Amino acid sequence: MPYNAGVAHTRPDDIAVYAVLALFGTLPMIVSSTGTIMFARALRDLRRRWRIDNTPRSHIGSMAMGVVEVEAKIVHGSDHRAPFSGLPCAYWDVTVERLLMPGVWLVVHRNRSDHPFFVRDDTGVALVLPNGAEIRGLESFGETCFGNALPAYYAQYLKEHHLGARHRWELSQFRFTERRFEENAGLFLLGTAVPGSMTIAVSQDADVAATGTDGPHERHIRELQSQTVATIRQGESDRLFIISQQSERYELGPEWWSRVIGGPLLALVGLCWWLGLVSVLQWPAL
Repeated sequence: MPYNAGVAHTRPDDIAVYAVLALFGTLPMIVSSTGTIMFARALRDLRRRWRIDNTPRSHIGSMAMGVVEVEAKIVHGSDHRAPFSGLPCAYWDVTVERLLMPGVWLVVHRNRSDHPFFVRDDTGVALVLPNGAEIRGLESFGETCFGNALPAYYAQYLKEHHLGARHRWELSQFRFTERRFEENAGLFLLGTAVPGSMTIAVSQDADVAATGTDGPHERHIRELQSQTVATIRQGESDRLFIISQQSERYELGPEWWSRVIGGPLLALVGLCWWLGLVSVLQWPAL
């Protein structure tokens, strides 16, 4: 067979060496990137705590437009229902998980409600648009069952959401979790308030107003809209938006200090490791 000078021949031993070099060249970059991400998240948490601690508490009736912090109760008046339990609520999110091995669950479906709802304090009513919010403190309700013995409401939900692999999961174990804000629950909100004059238009676009005109639910919604002084939502420039049943106290905790200290250390170790490899192998200078 004639020798082809245009084809490079690489011995298996050389390939193994290159693979090891590539691995050792990648690991320090992974370590350095991990440390940088840890430190960035620690700074994000510090900024979040500063924002919560330094945003004054407002009453709905007198709050200024812009970033606000409010404590209020969800107003009874929604015909919105959670998908698994069918119970009335102001907000819900659900997850469907499949058991891969003992103790290891894989999320195969996640969904959340962005249905607007009203909140009230002693001074007024506000409309809340939860789209984009960080939701905390939801009441959680879960159930585990096998795919060949699903209750009708779970099977119907999977069918409605076109989870087509369901027929292949008949012997799998599933965990269905539903979290919700029930009506009359107290909430802490940190978001952006926009003028009440926008409320009617926003609520109609978001299907808050019902299509009928004579029912008691429709009349109640119109009454709440007439009382609404502002809409609380995620801001266009200030994206921080929290809705929670927990206290507004935001404790950083010991893990925050581990990220503050450990993040830069990991980044430095990764950088020194990589520079050491460059020096030892005499790679071209960057």
